[in-house]
Amino acid sequence: MPLTNHLPRCMGRGHVEPTVGTEKLLASPKLGSLLVNMISVSGVLALGLFWSVLGTEGENLSGLRRLQREFGSDEERHSLEKSELSKRSAGLNEQTCTALHGFTFKVSTMGSLSLAWVGDGSGVLLVLTTFQVPLFMMRFGQSNLYKSEDYGKTFKDVTHLINHTFIQSEFGFAISPDHSGKVILTGDVSDIGGFKLFRSQDFGLTFVPTDLPFEPLIQMLYNPGDCNTLVTLSIMLDLWLSEDFGATWRKIHDSVCLVRWGPKNSLYFTTNYNGSCNKGMLELKKTADYGRSFQTIATRVFSFVLGGRFLFASIMTGKGTQRKIRVGGRR
Repeated sequence: MPLTNHLPRCMGRGHVEPTVGTEKLLASPKLGSLLVNMISVSGVLALGLFWSVLGTEGENLSGLRRLQREFGSDEERHSLEKSELSKRSAGLNEQTCTALHGFTFKVSTMGSLSLAWVGDGSGVLLVLTTFQVPLFMMRFGQSNLYKSEDYGKTFKDVTHLINHTFIQSEFGFAISPDHSGKVILTGDVSDIGGFKLFRSQDFGLTFVPTDLPFEPLIQMLYNPGDCNTLVTLSIMLDLWLSEDFGATWRKIHDSVCLVRWGPKNSLYFTTNYNGSCNKGMLELKKTADYGRSFQTIATRVFSFVLGGRFLFASIMTGKGTQRKIRVGGRR
C-alpha cells in the first residue's frame, strides 16, 4: 500500500513525499506500523511548532502595532486608530450579520439604498431607500428612512421624522466624524421651491427641518475640529458656511471650484473670478477665520490635495502643459 494513503494530507511546505527506502521498510508490517506511528507523532509535533510560531508572530505583530502607535508618525497612528475605530464602530458579529441580512428593504430597479452607522458603539444604523423617475421638466421621487438601534438586528420605518420628504441619494447621509450623533439629510422640495436640511443631534431620534437659502451642489462638509461648523458649495459655485450646525448660513466667497477643511479651523479652496473652473487658471486660497479674511497661496493652480501635515499643489509652469508640484506645511 502506498505511503501517501497512511499519511494525513498536508498543505504547503509541510508536505512529505514518499521515498524508495521508505516503501521497502513498509514491506515489514511491524516496521511499517512503527514508521507510520513515528511519522504521525512527528506531524503532530510539527503542527504544534507551526501554531506556536504563528502565535509568536501574532504577539510580535501586536507589539509592532503598539510601537507604531507610540512612536510612529501621525499618519501611521491615525491609520491604526481609524482601523481600530472602524472595527469598534461596526460592532458586528456573526449573529448581527445574520439578522441584518434577514431584513428586507424594498428597492425598485430605479431606486437606490444608502446605509450609515451613527456614532461609535451607539448601535444606531440608518438606511435610506430612494426611488425617482425623471419626468418632462421635473422628476418624481420618494424616500423611506429606516432606523435600527441594535446593530441592524431589527429596523423600523421612521420616514415620518423627515416629513416623507424626497432625499437626494447623491448627498446621502452626512455623519459627523466626532461620533456625537449628528446626522444631516438633504431634502429636495423643489416642487414648492428650494431645499431643506433635516438635522439630528441625537443619533436620529429626532430631525429638525431647516430651509436652505441656496441649492446645494455637494454634501455638507463638517469641520473636523468643530462639527457644529459646516461648509458646502451651491450650484452657483458660491461657498456657504454655517457655525450653528446648519441652522443659519452665510456666503463667504463666490466662484469656488473645490473646498477642503484643513487643521485649526482653516479652509483651503480654489477659485476663479471669471466664473470658470478651468484647471491651470485657478487661485488657491486659505481662510483661518471662517471667511472674514483670505490669503492667496498660489496662482495658476491645476489641482491641490491635503495630505497629513502637508499641502500639495500642482502648478502650471507657463511652458505648454508642463506642471510643477509645490509642497508646503499646513499651519
